[in-house]
Amino acid sequence: MGERSKERITPYPINGTYKNRIMVRIDNIDETIATLNKLSEDTAPQFGSMTSQHMVEHLTMTIRASSGKMNIEQRSTPEEAAAAKQALIYTDMQIKQGVKSPLIGEGLPPYVNASLQDAISELQTELQHFASYYAANPSATHIQPRLGALKHDEWIIFHGKHFTHHFKQFGLI
Repeated sequence: MGERSKERITPYPINGTYKNRIMVRIDNIDETIATLNKLSEDTAPQFGSMTSQHMVEHLTMTIRASSGKMNIEQRSTPEEAAAAKQALIYTDMQIKQGVKSPLIGEGLPPYVNASLQDAISELQTELQHFASYYAANPSATHIQPRLGALKHDEWIIFHGKHFTHHFKQFGLI
C-alpha cells in the first residue's frame, strides 16, 4: 500500500481501544478533494441512484449540518438515537449499502450547483469551515437525524464513515 493510501487508514476510538479501518479522513481536506476530483459527471455509481454531483452535494449538506449552518430535526426517539449512535460511532460498524438518507426523501433532489466541479469547490469550502468552526467552538453539538446530538469527535467519525461509504459507492476507494 502506498503512502497516500496510508493517510486514509485512521485509527479511531472504539470503547477505549483502537481499530484500524480504511476510513476517509475529512481533516485531510487536500486528499479528500483530490480523491473527489477523480470523478466526472459521467461516473456511474456501483450501487444506489445518486449521480456523482448528487453525492458531493449530499456530503456538503451533512458537513453544513454538522457545523451548525443547517438546523436538522432529530427523526428518532432518544432511545433509538442512543442505540444507533453507540452502534455506528463506537464500533467498527460501517454504513451499509441501501441505507436511505432521512434528508433526501424519495427521488433525487435538483442540483444545488451548476457543475460537479462547483459542487466539489463548495464541499472544500465547507470542510474548511467545519475545521475552523470546531477550533473556535470545541464543545458545540449538532443534531444528526438518526443519531441525535453529536460532538466534534463523533462528527469526525460519522463523516469518516459517511464519506467512506460514498467513496466506495463511486469506486474511489
